Amino acid sequence: MIKLKYNKWEDISIKKFDEIRKSLIRNKNNELEANLALLSSLCDVPIDEIEDLPLNEFSRLLKQTDFIAKMPKIDIKEKYVINGKKYDVCLNVNKMTTSQYIDYQTFGKDIENNLKNIVAVFMIPEGKKYGDYDLEEVIDELYNNMPIADAYSVCFFFTLQLQSLTKATLYYLERKIKKEMKKEKNKMRKEKIAEGLEQIQQVKHLLNDGAGYIW
Repeated sequence: MIKLKYNKWEDISIKKFDEIRKSLIRNKNNELEANLALLSSLCDVPIDEIEDLPLNEFSRLLKQTDFIAKMPKIDIKEKYVINGKKYDVCLNVNKMTTSQYIDYQTFGKDIENNLKNIVAVFMIPEGKKYGDYDLEEVIDELYNNMPIADAYSVCFFFTLQLQSLTKATLYYLERKIKKEMKKEKNKMRKEKIAEGLEQIQQVKHLLNDGAGYIW
C-alpha cells in the first residue's frame, strides 16, 4: 500500500520542497497533473504508481496533503542540529563578516532559487568561522536535510534585519547628502550630488516595496 512518506512540514527538506515547488509550477494550469506530481513527491514513488491507484485511494491520499497548503511559522534559533551536525546562528547582524554580507547580497537577488545558499551564509558549523570550511559541503548538507520551515525562518529573519539595517544606512546618507547640497555653491558639483541623492531614493523605494516570497 502506498503511503505518504512526508506527511508533515518537519519531514520536508529544502530539497524536497524545491522538488514540490517546481512540479507545481510546471503543472500550474492542470490541477490533476499537479495533484499527481504532489502525491508522487510526498509518497516518494514514480508518478505512474500514483496513476495506477484506485480512485478512492488516490482521493484518500490527496486529502492527507492538506497540510501542504500552509507552511508553519517557526521562530529562529541560535543553534540547530542538522543530520547530527551542530550549527550556530549569529542573530546579531552587526557581527556579520563582510564576506557573509557580500554572499547574502549575491544570493538574495533570487531567493526562490538560492534559498540553500542563503541559509548556508548564516548557518555556521559549530566551532568554525564563516568560510573556514568546505562551504559546498555545508550547502549540500543543509539542502538535503534541513526542514524547509526552519530554513525559511532563518532566511526571513536575516532578510528583514538586513533590510532594516540598509534602510537606516540609506536614511543617514540621504540626510548627509541633503546637507551637502545646501552648502554647495558650484552648480555642476550640486548636480552630481543631486544624482547621488536620486539613486539613494530609488533604492529606498525598492526596499519599501518589499521582497516577494513564495508560499
